[in-house]
Amino acid sequence: MKKVNVTGLIVGSFLFAFNGMVMPVGNESDSSKEIKRLLSKVPFEETDKIEYDERVTSLAISSSIENHSLLVTGSSDGKVRVYDFNNDNELIKEIDHGNNETVNTIAFNGSQNVFATGSNDKKVRFYKVDDLEKDEPHKTFEFENKVRSLGLSYINDLFMAGCGWENIGSLYVCSLRHDRMVKEYYEDTYDSHIAVSSHWENNFFAITSGKVVRIFDFSQMDASSLDHAFEDAGEQRIHFHGEEVFPKALAFNGDGKILAVADHEYTVYLVKTANGQIIQKLWAGNTISFLSFNGLGNRLSVGLFQSVCLFEKSEDEEYKSTQRLSPLGFSFVYPAVLTRSGNTVVLGHGDGIKGGVSIFHNGYGMAGIKEGKEDEITLAAAIEIYNKSKKK
Repeated sequence: MKKVNVTGLIVGSFLFAFNGMVMPVGNESDSSKEIKRLLSKVPFEETDKIEYDERVTSLAISSSIENHSLLVTGSSDGKVRVYDFNNDNELIKEIDHGNNETVNTIAFNGSQNVFATGSNDKKVRFYKVDDLEKDEPHKTFEFENKVRSLGLSYINDLFMAGCGWENIGSLYVCSLRHDRMVKEYYEDTYDSHIAVSSHWENNFFAITSGKVVRIFDFSQMDASSLDHAFEDAGEQRIHFHGEEVFPKALAFNGDGKILAVADHEYTVYLVKTANGQIIQKLWAGNTISFLSFNGLGNRLSVGLFQSVCLFEKSEDEEYKSTQRLSPLGFSFVYPAVLTRSGNTVVLGHGDGIKGGVSIFHNGYGMAGIKEGKEDEITLAAAIEIYNKSKKK
């Protein structure tokens, strides 16, 4: 970095003028790196909104499937809606469970061709992406209590369901192929959380109940014989070195090597999956309700009372707070998810009467670049987007 006359500073191939604008200098031989560096400085903005007559209580976004990325939402009226996320959020399908029971959780499988919903009606329903014309689910599992969390394996047909209500909680491991389920874990709490890593090589899942965080390896489980599934998968418990931690949310990063654990006291612990070592603590500043990494693992969203705090991995490999996002108007944020690239954040929210989905884009989205098409943006377009953001 060096001074250029008195007009600004040169960083890479850009001149950052003291008036806040930027202009290219030198050649564009490494434009992709320069574009990424420039657009990373553009703050996220709310660019799209889908309005609902009820609270949005669960969200999931699939990876690109034949140039389509699906957004699936669940709401407090028992309805599930599927949108074409890369086609101006066109509504593809509305599924009505017919009972006005809140949809608490949604998850995609590893190949992204099946998603599951878990609801207060004690059921987990599976839907095939290529068969959404049918109103009935592909398969349904019914449990003893309300389904609060889900985790689908990325390499076999197993899934986890966390159920509970009124201080009674249960955790199940189930096989889709064999239509079997085993209730493994039972404790005097209804608020269990589940996270599943999305990497084919590190296919872990983590569960909480009370003060305990346990990590298992899905790949070691035998779907045809679940009676000893948890023993086969091994177990690792995370220890917080004497700190009293009440886990409220879990999320794996992109390669499954880091697990984020949210505590009730406004803190997020980043833990190595391999050995349970705490590598960083993040301060969120408010009660945390959910966590979500993007697929690449370089961004983490932390859900708070009425906002989402974004953390981004820096060059020194540490996550640092970059921005706080809030939907326009007074509304409580429930779920939030990041796209694989991390260039889009989707928030579900509601105020007890109505709600909606708010979509935030950074520079890539503002330039009209779809998910998975980031290489299509030009350096000139990136500079224009950056300069527009500085004028606001």
